[in-house]
Amino acid sequence: MTTGAELKQTLSSAGRITPRDMQGFIRSLLTGVLNDQDILEGLKASNDYFGASLTPSEDFLVAASQIMLEFAVPFQAMHTSCDTCGTGGDGKHLFNISSLAALTVASCGFPVVKHGNRAVSGSFGSADFFEKIGIPIDLTPQDAQKTLEHSGFTFLFAPIYHPAMKYAAKARKMIGTRTIFNCLGPLANPARPNCQTIGVFSESLMLPMLKASKQLGVGKVSIVHSEDGADEVTTWCRTKILTSRDSDSGSPQEIILEVQELGIRAAEMSDFQCANPDDALSFADQILSGKTGKASDLVALNAAVTIWTQSESVTLKKAFDMAHAAIAEKKIRDLVAKIRKRTD
Repeated sequence: MTTGAELKQTLSSAGRITPRDMQGFIRSLLTGVLNDQDILEGLKASNDYFGASLTPSEDFLVAASQIMLEFAVPFQAMHTSCDTCGTGGDGKHLFNISSLAALTVASCGFPVVKHGNRAVSGSFGSADFFEKIGIPIDLTPQDAQKTLEHSGFTFLFAPIYHPAMKYAAKARKMIGTRTIFNCLGPLANPARPNCQTIGVFSESLMLPMLKASKQLGVGKVSIVHSEDGADEVTTWCRTKILTSRDSDSGSPQEIILEVQELGIRAAEMSDFQCANPDDALSFADQILSGKTGKASDLVALNAAVTIWTQSESVTLKKAFDMAHAAIAEKKIRDLVAKIRKRTD
């Protein structure tokens, strides 16, 4: 067990903290023995150690994620399941791209177990979004499993599967900035999906997140980060993608993606920014209604990276065409209706 005060003292006296120190702090936090002020001190100490870019090494990420998964409610998913998620904390105020991309991936026939929460530092998290479009977020593990089997998609609401994270909620609000938990969320999906696309807020975090994902057993993973700092694949600037699959040997594959290479129209980030949840829902309405344009290009592109990561025989261009066709043919709308019918 390690308290936040002890973590702070270790950093002060030794000039460093270790993955074991972080494990001890996370374990103490999740056990519920720390008060809010002590948790805040621990989060501040870890932020100070990881630096302004908040870049834990893969050893820290694996150590902390293992404790979170140890405390998590398990969920049994099919071996081929995917997840699309981001660390958040990029400050771009974009609509729920990864959530709509997840639905698009599922509508193309690739099972998705989406893991997420309500907004912590932002205004509209994935859980808020799914709730608004009529997808239930509070299913029991048994009902979530049945929904996955029935529709090829299910949502795992983080508070149900990580109940002990309630002890960190107030301190995360108090600190007012991203913390190591932004990095841990994508690594702590209790379904342990075989394939993940993870968007990160910092280029320096890409390789540690990829290595941590692989150490935690993810067979196929792509880490994405745009040139302007978004934790998404973007259509307004270049995006760096690091990919590793089970069949790969050596270093991960690196791509600098320019959307013009796929025949996609360039856009501006301002085309996709939201001032409030209603703005975010207006983008969802476009996708569900099958409207093609800049928003469908962006969602299809993010879905395509996951499809391409999962299916090695599919080119990124073909994956984009598949995803875009699914949107145009209103398959995402049909999938949402199928999920609603199953859970009503």
